[in-house]
Amino acid sequence: MKYSYSYQALNDEGNTISGTLNAVSKDAANNTLLNMGFLPYKIKKINTLSFSWLGIFNKFNPVNFRDLIIFTKQFKTLVNAGVSMMEIWQIMESQTEDKKLKTIIQSISKEIKEGSSLYNAFKKHPQTFSVLYCSIIQAGESSGALPSVLARLTDIMEHDYKIKSDIKSALRYPAFVIMFLIIAFMIQITFVIPRFAKVFESRGVALPLPTRMCIEMYNFIHNYWYIVLIVIAGTALFLFVYLKADRIKYLRDLLLIKLPIFGSFRPRNFKLRNLQY
Repeated sequence: MKYSYSYQALNDEGNTISGTLNAVSKDAANNTLLNMGFLPYKIKKINTLSFSWLGIFNKFNPVNFRDLIIFTKQFKTLVNAGVSMMEIWQIMESQTEDKKLKTIIQSISKEIKEGSSLYNAFKKHPQTFSVLYCSIIQAGESSGALPSVLARLTDIMEHDYKIKSDIKSALRYPAFVIMFLIIAFMIQITFVIPRFAKVFESRGVALPLPTRMCIEMYNFIHNYWYIVLIVIAGTALFLFVYLKADRIKYLRDLLLIKLPIFGSFRPRNFKLRNLQY
């Protein structure tokens, strides 16, 4: 299994560069940097599952995907216009209103000033720039065809945005129905069933099993509501923080692929995307 490492090294001109890379060990990361012509003097393993309040905030408050498309279009336009890389980030920072995106632009500008590549500068913000996004930037930077690659990246993002919008529109009604059913069920076990239960008990009528189960559920929620809240909050925190870790993503995708019928859709969708892009 490969791990992420941050590094600082000297290039051929004696300038300090920094970035991140994936390797099976610290020695392997060191050898990779040497093969790239760099002289590493600091390599540190990145703990992807570390607890961070900033990381939690970023997961709850991500950059809007539409704003990211506009950001990419602006970047493409400035590159096509022949503006220098340092001036590009100054212009982007002045034109960006989103505070989080502005902070990311400032970070990228700082990395570029320190001699880092575009790929490494973008890769330091995985919550905003996906692996596909960073890989396309790396391909354009390495081949010298950054303008055309950015144009293609913009097309890909707009295509994905349309698909996500269509999916959200299709799921909006089922989500509303499910939410309505949950609310109706909670009203039933909280107000309706307890009243009927008292009537049946006063007349000595035995309650059916489903009714008794609903009453027990109501009693549990009423007496131990704080436990229910803790479980819900803990589950939400787990989903937002740990399910985005690489190792958890691998287990999640492995489970989804093994599902009958639906599992075959993901590999087919992946192949279709590769053929399309």
